Amino acid sequence: MTLINKNIMVWVMVILPFILFSSLASASQPEVMPVNDKEMVAFTNANILDPSLELPITDSTILVSKGKVLKIQPNSTPIPYGVKKVDLKGKWVLPGLIDGHVHLAQSGGAFTRPDIVDARKILSYEDEQDFLFKNREKILSTYIRLGITSILI
Repeated sequence: MTLINKNIMVWVMVILPFILFSSLASASQPEVMPVNDKEMVAFTNANILDPSLELPITDSTILVSKGKVLKIQPNSTPIPYGVKKVDLKGKWVLPGLIDGHVHLAQSGGAFTRPDIVDARKILSYEDEQDFLFKNREKILSTYIRLGITSILI
């Protein structure tokens, strides 16, 4: 047997099976690998309204970590192992809204329209402002629940 034939035999008998075995082993690995991000959450079964698109994105999963959207994918795409899942059950998701006309110093209190009603007999302006200041977290969280994430003042 010549040296070339020996090299071919080594290739066929040793190296080729190793390559085939390696490719089969990697093919048998799961499509979804574990993720080390403990803060990642997958919001499944979401419908998304994106103002830049003509049609909504339906039946999708939103991957979020540390308050940021990492990826939007079809529900059929596997979710990484270990990721917390929240089923939105077909609810709608939209970007945060910006309120370009807000009066935080009024916020529905007695002084909402001082030009129409003189409310000083009901409540002093200082007391009204004190109430708004003490309840600012509740007032702002109401804006968040309404989808308003930014305000222009």
